[in-house]
Amino acid sequence: MKILFFLLLILLNSCVTPKQLYKNGDLNGAVALAVFKIKDGNMSYKHKLILESAYNEITNRELQQINLLKREGNPSNSESILELYKNIHYRQNLVQPILPVYIKKEYRNAEIKLINVDQELADAKNITAEYLYVKANNLLISKRKNDAREAYTLYTKIYKIFKDYKDIKLRLDSAKTFGINYVLLDYKNNSNQILPKGFFDELIHFNEGTLNTEWLVFTTDIKSKNIDKVLVININNINIGPEQFNERTFTEIKRIQDGYTYEYDSAGSIKKDANGKEIKNKKIRDVFAVIREIVQHKQGRIEGSYEIINYKNAARIYIEPISNDLVFHNEVATYLGDVRALSER
Repeated sequence: MKILFFLLLILLNSCVTPKQLYKNGDLNGAVALAVFKIKDGNMSYKHKLILESAYNEITNRELQQINLLKREGNPSNSESILELYKNIHYRQNLVQPILPVYIKKEYRNAEIKLINVDQELADAKNITAEYLYVKANNLLISKRKNDAREAYTLYTKIYKIFKDYKDIKLRLDSAKTFGINYVLLDYKNNSNQILPKGFFDELIHFNEGTLNTEWLVFTTDIKSKNIDKVLVININNINIGPEQFNERTFTEIKRIQDGYTYEYDSAGSIKKDANGKEIKNKKIRDVFAVIREIVQHKQGRIEGSYEIINYKNAARIYIEPISNDLVFHNEVATYLGDVRALSER
């Protein structure tokens, strides 16, 4: 039911009405928006009727669903039953503060009946937690990675219901440990070219942390006892072209304003206009700068492959070619002269 909160945020910025939501079958949304409008002082007759209808329809529907799921007697229904009870509980808490809702045109209070589902909700939590706990434990016994990850998901659901349920924290840690794939990183230079000292160390240092995900951890520790697979990066060919070095010298000139000159009369005094302001003219002059520009350009291509190997039996699981073009381009310039002469470039 938390989705109602986000739905409400959206509705607040739109022209949607409770009646429109009701007609579209969004009964939860209709209830939430009607409650908000009533709380906000909008006592529209229509809003109150929609609240009454939507609330009763969705509550009765969910109670019927709960009874049907219980009659089926399937333990896997426990999560659905819990969610339905949570919906009812949340909706009642949403509506309760505005009760009674008086419908003035019909001289009556809206028929909104609250049901105490606290015990049913508590029972549903316990039943669901126990069902998930047994299911997750059975998955964890298999020692398979995928099963351990599924078990972790189930334990996480339990933790959201009861943070102190049995040994749930220990179980979460165990499922996490069993579910992780530990991959050893390795690089091989098959290119017959000498690479800079520390080249592979830099690559490993970069990838070891950036490639990690929730269930995938890369390591360079070959002595680790948890290694499942090896990721080998093969560098088969490195082709670096010659460096291109271009240099040129040129001049840029710009006409700029450089202060003012005053107009003087025959007596040597500064002339003034009709308003008494001194008459002055812009002083224009040319400035220049000599620029030395150097352009460096180099490009190349690296080709290879990556392969995934089973650490226990050294069997290749997967291989795929990889390649990448590399380009280095740099421009630098120095100047002599007036910086004001330089263009934006």
